[in-house]
Amino acid sequence: MVDWNEYAEKYEAVQAGDPIHVRAVEAIAEKVEVSDEGRLLDLGCGTGDVTSKVLEKLPRVKVIGVDPAANMRKVYLKRFGGNPDIEARDGDGLSIPVEDSSIGCVVSHIALHHVLPEKRADCASEIARVLKPGGKLVYADCFTGMVGPLSDRRRQDDIVDRQIGWAKYCLNHGANEKAYVLIRSIPLILAADGEYPTVPEVWIEHLESAGLIDIKLSPIEPAEFGMKIIEAFRI
Repeated sequence: MVDWNEYAEKYEAVQAGDPIHVRAVEAIAEKVEVSDEGRLLDLGCGTGDVTSKVLEKLPRVKVIGVDPAANMRKVYLKRFGGNPDIEARDGDGLSIPVEDSSIGCVVSHIALHHVLPEKRADCASEIARVLKPGGKLVYADCFTGMVGPLSDRRRQDDIVDRQIGWAKYCLNHGANEKAYVLIRSIPLILAADGEYPTVPEVWIEHLESAGLIDIKLSPIEPAEFGMKIIEAFRI
């Protein structure tokens, strides 16, 4: 399992070279729907890539970054230079430290695949809890092409092919460090060691059960590597 506290200082630089990461962050910001002075929650905020891009679109939005890694939160706050409208709180997808029905938009990028499979329904319910009626979820993550047990050879092949393909894509774009991260993550995904990606339909089913509607799924190109965005609204 990755120690995200150790990864915090270099996280931004590693991700910045990956065109897929950049496109996903830009797409999330484009899909955000919240009043300019409303409240947005960045779930699994990391060091603030998504928050930074959202602020370019909505400079007066109030953002709560939530992350379980203290060093990630530290770098996140440092990045925004004491902006009084930006705060960071300790939490995760199973325990979001905000009040009920208080958030106009929840964004999340490459974070929820760390939620244990048996806890996904609880995570979906927690997201629904904090959203205002009519509030929006914009969730981007790396998804697999099939489900199955850890021993399923077809699923194993799918994971390896996607990760290696993505790593080669990064190498071709000069994002060597991100390529190494993708390759090192393969055994973690195969062994379900802190990494639990699944097909998007699994998350969509949980979100629907939690009361979210008008769900839309869209890919981040190149689509074959599995990065997709789920949009949904609370009733």
